[in-house]
Amino acid sequence: MVHSFIHLTVILYMFNMIVTTEIVTFSATLFDIPIITNDSITLNVELSNCISPCSCHVQMNKTGNYVPVKFHSGTSKGFVVINNLETYTMYSFDLNCSQVNEIKTYTRRTDVSRPSSPGNIQIALHKQRLRLTWTPPNFPHGPIDNYRITIDGIEKLPYLSNTAISYEIGKNYVFGINHTMGVRACNNDSQQRILCSDAKDTTRSFFQDKNSDNIIVSSMQSVSFCRIRFLSICIIQFLMVI
Repeated sequence: MVHSFIHLTVILYMFNMIVTTEIVTFSATLFDIPIITNDSITLNVELSNCISPCSCHVQMNKTGNYVPVKFHSGTSKGFVVINNLETYTMYSFDLNCSQVNEIKTYTRRTDVSRPSSPGNIQIALHKQRLRLTWTPPNFPHGPIDNYRITIDGIEKLPYLSNTAISYEIGKNYVFGINHTMGVRACNNDSQQRILCSDAKDTTRSFFQDKNSDNIIVSSMQSVSFCRIRFLSICIIQFLMVI
């Protein structure tokens, strides 16, 4: 009788060891594709030997706020979506399951997003050549992949590195000719999308007459305003005539 009891105990012990629930998967990758955006992340969870119903929660940055994992019906595979995250920020996620003794941690940075426009835009003559200068965006939302220069509506190649703070036209300025120059800061996200700042915020117009020291530098917003104002005056005069 004693031997039978010991034998049964050993069998039960071995059975418990065999069916111990373990975490097989805890990541933000599905079919080798990261499931992450600039403000959210989808974490995939898979357990082995989980006795239904499986129950797990995910905690972000050890804040004490737990989000339940949604398991697919009749399986030990599930997922959890964490929203309202900051762009290009490192986060830590802890997976805690009721049938698992260990806590598994996963760290991941959120994706990049569109940067704000470069600041302190200046356009001036430097040794008879037009030079555009700027400072990096206040809100880069990523490492900034490159800067893209536009001259008179044409984008120049190659793109500038993310350390560039100026661009100079490769030929002398011809007096009496109006030129526009602009710069955009761009990020390339994990979906291979090019996300650039608004060109209108950083485009400047330059004009200098040969027979005058007067230099006219204006932004696209002021040029647009002048055009609208001019058109408004013309319409008013036309209405007065008829």
